[in-house]
Amino acid sequence: MSDLAEAIALAGPPECLSEEDRSQVREATDDLRDTHLPTPTGQAVCLVAILSVVAVAITSALANDVPGVAFIAPFVILGALLAVIGSILWGMFGGNGGRNAASAAIQSALNYLEDEESDRGVCLRAATVLLMSATVEQGPATYAMYEPRELVVRLGARLPLVIAVEEILMVKNGIWPVFTFVPVEPDD
Repeated sequence: MSDLAEAIALAGPPECLSEEDRSQVREATDDLRDTHLPTPTGQAVCLVAILSVVAVAITSALANDVPGVAFIAPFVILGALLAVIGSILWGMFGGNGGRNAASAAIQSALNYLEDEESDRGVCLRAATVLLMSATVEQGPATYAMYEPRELVVRLGARLPLVIAVEEILMVKNGIWPVFTFVPVEPDD
């Protein structure tokens, strides 16, 4: 049995949620679905780089044949070079807006769940945010935003509540399992 499975088993069974609790989870889910993460810019940046290279190729081919193009060719090449360098830098350092927003939401949700004095409604909303932000889809890639093993310890006594919310969200909203999915480990 893995460490995650043991920790979840030690936490006990999921809490039984009342109809009011379920209603709060549905409301939080609707709010989250209406809140969109920043649009990924990776594909647009790639398109800019490709168009810059095409502009340089066309300008270079026309520079010897069309009068006046030789004058603007250095400016086009310089602009294209700056666009390619900017695209590379943006791709490396600037295109993570969706993941940054999800990471901030997860951290805020964890703070509420760790606080023993948090209201139950706040904890239900925080659990919903935590579970619905577990993965972020950007373009063709899906990113896992946290390792469940690390959060089991941080959630402590709130883990049964989070698992109960996860069961609701898996049935109603089709989220991927986070804490209830225990990977099968091969026997040695």
